[in-house]
Amino acid sequence: MTAGRARRDPLHVVLIDQDRTFTATYKLTLETAGMEVLIAGGGRAGLELVSAVLPDVVVMDLALHDIDGLGLLAALKSLEVTRHIPIGILDVRANEGTMKVCHDLGAVGYLAKTLITPVMLAELLPSWAAASGNVER
Repeated sequence: MTAGRARRDPLHVVLIDQDRTFTATYKLTLETAGMEVLIAGGGRAGLELVSAVLPDVVVMDLALHDIDGLGLLAALKSLEVTRHIPIGILDVRANEGTMKVCHDLGAVGYLAKTLITPVMLAELLPSWAAASGNVER
């Protein structure tokens, strides 16, 4: 979605995670909640996908096999075309230092991957998407 564009339904989400079981489970739950979900299985694919489709919100893991998750977050927040897109982090290691770095890089949220359920994420994503100020929900 481009900056300043009016609301679009449904919420468009990109999940960036190499764990296929995780992405399949979350995709099903989010789609059942009425969202459109695209998946990237790695950081490079995620950067390309987010840049191409400009989703309402991105949810990503930091543990990616091809590039550093913090590097991907920084790249997405540095590109003119993607910097407005809210990015939420789900991290299996979940620690305060990493959370601070993610927030400093522009993440809208940081959650322990082991503590959030797909339903909880579905309820949270509209507020994350609204954080950009570009989507009215």
